[in-house]
Amino acid sequence: YVNPDAPKGGSITLAAIGTFDNFNRYARRGDAAEGSDTLYDTLMAASDDEIDVLYPLIAEKIEYAKDNTWIIFYINPNARFQDGKAITASDVVFSFNTFMTQGVIYFRNYYKDVDQAQVLGSHKVKFTLNAPRPDILHGLAGLHILPEHYGENRNFSEPAIEVPLGSSGLTIDSYKMGQYVMIKRLNDYWAKDLPVNKGKYNFDFIRYDYYKDEIVSLEAFKAGDIDFRSENVATQWA
Repeated sequence: YVNPDAPKGGSITLAAIGTFDNFNRYARRGDAAEGSDTLYDTLMAASDDEIDVLYPLIAEKIEYAKDNTWIIFYINPNARFQDGKAITASDVVFSFNTFMTQGVIYFRNYYKDVDQAQVLGSHKVKFTLNAPRPDILHGLAGLHILPEHYGENRNFSEPAIEVPLGSSGLTIDSYKMGQYVMIKRLNDYWAKDLPVNKGKYNFDFIRYDYYKDEIVSLEAFKAGDIDFRSENVATQWA
């Protein structure tokens, strides 16, 4: 569903409705900026045209019990955070524990059957469950990985007004609070050539301009200030 030979470069401007006041997508309060949910990669990546199928991203392979009571993720030795520091099993455990203690209540409730997150080696991490739950094993593969060396002294539940250090190939290049945010593609992203990323993340810059309501954003689109709009109201389409 992507073109693996798509050209890289250029920019696109999109519309966002409302406002934003921080860059922490997982804070318990505040309004996070558009694109802030793309700053962190997951252990594995889902396919948009295959149901419940996962492919390697930060984790290059997995091992799991036949009775679905534990799973081991093997971290790709090439995996890096945006500052070039290696992603390790310790970062994975830190990420899980942070989501459990400082994240939203839903996460805590859903993963309550995870008995232990254990570092088995620098690039090997094991999750052990209290009961057989294949859905939880699958869900753990979608865990967003946070950098321990950046986040260990920060309160993850609070809004962040500085651009955070991420684990994906995208970061925030520039912004004006409540008005616009510019997402930048990183050319040195370690996973840019992985099969799961082929043909994706093609724009150098993605800019989100904020509007107070849909009507104003529609007029901006008609005026050429926005490059793409998905329309589902027949009268506005006409």
